[in-house]
Amino acid sequence: MTKRLLLAAVGLVLAGAAGAQGPAPTAAPAAALATPPGYHKHDGFYLQLGLGGGALSSKASAGGLDLELSGGGAVFNVALGVAVSQDFLIGGRVFSASVASPTVKLNGTDLGNAEGNYGLVGYGLDLTYYFSPSNFYVSGSPAMTRLTSDDGSGNSSASDWGFGFRLAVGKEWWVSENWGLGLDLEYAYSSNQDAVRARPPSAPTGSARPSPPPSTSQQRRTGMLMVGCVWAGACLHVR
Repeated sequence: MTKRLLLAAVGLVLAGAAGAQGPAPTAAPAAALATPPGYHKHDGFYLQLGLGGGALSSKASAGGLDLELSGGGAVFNVALGVAVSQDFLIGGRVFSASVASPTVKLNGTDLGNAEGNYGLVGYGLDLTYYFSPSNFYVSGSPAMTRLTSDDGSGNSSASDWGFGFRLAVGKEWWVSENWGLGLDLEYAYSSNQDAVRARPPSAPTGSARPSPPPSTSQQRRTGMLMVGCVWAGACLHVR
C-alpha cells in the first residue's frame, strides 16, 4: 500500500513539472519560411528604363573641312528581354541622346552654338551580366545607329544608318521583390555616312555670317559619354 502511494506521488510531481514547461514548440510551417520564386534574382523576363545626362562629341571631315559638334544633353534608353540563365540577360535595347544648341567648330575655329538640336539613336541587341550578390553589372549593345538634327524651324534631317554600340557598367539596389534601381556609366558610339549638318549660329549685326558646314557625303563619328544614368528595372519571374 505504501509503495503504491509513493508511486502515485512521483507521478503527480512529474506531471506538474511537464505542465509548468508548457506545450512543446511546433515547427513553423515550411511555406512561411520559403523564399518566393524569383525573389531578388535576375531571372525570367526583364525590363529596364533609363534616364540621365551626358556629353556628346561628333566629328566629320569632307572637302578639306573638319566639322565638330559638341555639347551636353539628355539620355534615354529602354531594354526588354529574358534571362537565359540566372544573372545573364539577353534582349533588345533602344537608346538615344539629344543635345540642344550644340557648339560648332569648323577647322578648329569656334563658331558658337548652332540653332536646333542634334542627336543619336540606336536599336540593337542587349547583353547584360550581373555579378551576384553584389549586383554590379556590365552591359553591351551592338546596334544600328543614326544621327538626327533639326534647325529649330521645323526642318529635320538624318544620316544613313550605320554601325554603333553602347557599353555600360553599373550597380543595382533592390527596392522590392523584383524591382531595382541602378546607377551606371555609359558610352555610346556611332559611325555614319552622309551625316546631317547643323545650322550655324546667327552672326552679330554688321558681321559676315559664317559659311555653313559642308553638305557633301561625309563620314561622321559620334561618341556620347553618359555619366550618372539612373534607371529602374524589374526581373519578373514566371510563376
